Amino acid sequence: MMESLYFKNKLLRGRPSPAVSWLGHSKAELFVALADAHLDLLFEGLGVVKLLAHNELLTKFLAGYTCTAIDDICGSAISLLFGTTTSLNISHVPVLISQTPAGTSVKDIAHFAQGIRADTFARFDYGCSCVQALGLSLCASGICPNKAKYGSFAPPAYVLRIPVYWFPPLGETCKAVMQTSREGTEVLEGFPRSEIVLRRLFTASDS
Repeated sequence: MMESLYFKNKLLRGRPSPAVSWLGHSKAELFVALADAHLDLLFEGLGVVKLLAHNELLTKFLAGYTCTAIDDICGSAISLLFGTTTSLNISHVPVLISQTPAGTSVKDIAHFAQGIRADTFARFDYGCSCVQALGLSLCASGICPNKAKYGSFAPPAYVLRIPVYWFPPLGETCKAVMQTSREGTEVLEGFPRSEIVLRRLFTASDS
């Protein structure tokens, strides 16, 4: 949306976004194995469009029992997942838990897997069967969905120079990790114009 000329000068506020990074060197062995196995392509081939769909019974149990009858367990679970914080509004926890699992699309999973396999941080790759050496002009859009969608053989990389302020979770702790890891270095280099605003006790769950 920020790349749209219409919205570019109209948005006064930002919104929290999921964690983003280059994933090709991920140490999450399970996700890497699933990506390498092209499990996302199997789901697409079988016509599966959604994973971990919302379940009403599970919702009532998690929100109505776990976080009301067993507050200590609920708080510990939140801390385990998101880190210890004093900024979290505990009264909102049942609402957060009630949306778990939220589910996601197979396309979302496929996009995640593409990032692992190609080690890119780019838009969704719809594929292209053209011989790139012949040039884009001789490439038919019918066999190159990327050309039809983006006007190029490959999906474009995300523009990371647009955000003005970036609020990393856990403040200095996060910044230290970012500056000493390959993933963090790539992200920091991608935000050359951004100002990092540190909040020591701010975590992803506080948004």
